[in-house]
Order: sequence, then C-alpha cells, then structure tokens
Amino acid sequence: MTKPFKDTLSTAALILAAGIIYYLIVLYTPFSLPCLIKLMTGFECPSCGITRMAVALLHLDFKAAFHYNPFVFFAWLPTCIEVLYIRYTYSAGKDIPKWNYAFIYVLCGAALLFGILRNIY
Repeated sequence: MTKPFKDTLSTAALILAAGIIYYLIVLYTPFSLPCLIKLMTGFECPSCGITRMAVALLHLDFKAAFHYNPFVFFAWLPTCIEVLYIRYTYSAGKDIPKWNYAFIYVLCGAALLFGILRNIY
C-alpha cells in the first residue's frame, strides 16, 4: 500500500470516527452543535439540518433525510469523495487538476444558491 493511499485511508477513518462519536453524543445526550448563522440572523444556512439528516439516513429514513436538507442529501457523497481525492493528491505531491477547482466552485455556488432559496420559499 502506498503512502498517499495510507494517508487517505487514515483521514477517512478519522472523519468516520469523529462522525460516529458525534452521532453517539447526539443520540444519547441533549447536545448538538447549533447553527451560529441561524442563531445570529434567524436564517437557515446551507448546512442547517445536516445532523438531523445524517441521523435520519442512519435510520434509513430517506424521506425525512431529504426533508431536513435536500441539498446535502445529494451533495454529501460527492463532497466526501472530493475531500478524500484532494487529500490523496496532496499526499502524493501532485497538483490538483483544474476540473477539481471547477467542481469545488460549482458545489460552493450551488450551496450558496440553496442557502438563499431555502430562506425565500
């Protein structure tokens, strides 16, 4: 196994472990991270509802998961793949291809558009 692949796997394992720990905290305590944007402005940001969406997905309640955050419902998997791909290319000492930057800009633009539209409708 190559070093970049090991680094990427360790990053994925660390993210997964953090997610499992946060899930257990949310499940067994009244604590969950509040959205600071919603607390300060009253508007929902593009990521509002992610915790509830993730919990619904873990319980295989896809309808509720989609309801909590439709954008992230579809964007979480490509985003995770992109993060791990960037980690791999960085660890391998390679440059990130230009299409990756375009993908990131499109994803950020879509998140911003979703954040605006979800507060209008």
